[in-house]
Amino acid sequence: YDAGSSWQSFGAFCALLIWELWIARRHLKGVFSRIFRPGAVESERQEMLSYRTAASGVVLGLIFVVFWLHGSGMDYKVAVPLVIAAFILYVGVARIIAESGLLYVMGPMTAQTFAICLVGTGAVSAGALTSLSLSYVLSPTPPFGAPHPYLDSPLPALAHIAKLGDFIGGNRRRLFLAVALAYVTTSVFALWLTLYWGYQVGADNFGHAFVHSGVHLYPDTISKIKKPFDTDWNKIAFLGIGAAAMTAMMLVRHRVPGWPIHPMGFTISGTD
Repeated sequence: YDAGSSWQSFGAFCALLIWELWIARRHLKGVFSRIFRPGAVESERQEMLSYRTAASGVVLGLIFVVFWLHGSGMDYKVAVPLVIAAFILYVGVARIIAESGLLYVMGPMTAQTFAICLVGTGAVSAGALTSLSLSYVLSPTPPFGAPHPYLDSPLPALAHIAKLGDFIGGNRRRLFLAVALAYVTTSVFALWLTLYWGYQVGADNFGHAFVHSGVHLYPDTISKIKKPFDTDWNKIAFLGIGAAAMTAMMLVRHRVPGWPIHPMGFTISGTD
């Protein structure tokens, strides 16, 4: 990934998420406080999930993923920044699609690239690098230019479903159950169909998007093992430049009425 574009764009993603969290800090404080204070409040009665369930799910889900990655052989010092970067990309992609109206958006880089350039391959084991090569399912950005990462991210669809719930009306908890049932059903069917077709016609015949990652990821992993490197501070510096520029553009947008340049464009300027 080019430091002059992708890393600056990812820095913009980071600044966007921090900005949104800061704006919503009072609401989020109330949401997460419900973890320890059961009982619904009026503002959550029409939500698809109770605040307690949603907040607990986020916290426990992130912890589970970190321990899962560690169990697969990945060091904590790689797993933690990997999960944080993936979270930033998932939320950032959903936020950009919701505000811009674009059909799909890919992140400027993968969470794996961020994690390994932050830690450096020389500081992790070969097993951790192998585990990292198998973790791209967590990233809403494809490795090595594989197409259509938006299809791998469920958050944009869930954001649209929540908005449609305003027009559908009725019990939104039932809407969530319908979405969960559809997700489980399609996941099981897709897994079965992939295996079935793989044995019937051969997975290599699925096309470029299916086989592309494996062909390139393993040689790339071997190269990282044979030629270790330390933290790439040049790329980290470009990330900081992108975050600073994004922060400045968002401040100007909120302080200057009629400002013509939308900062969202900067977040996806390094994507295809």
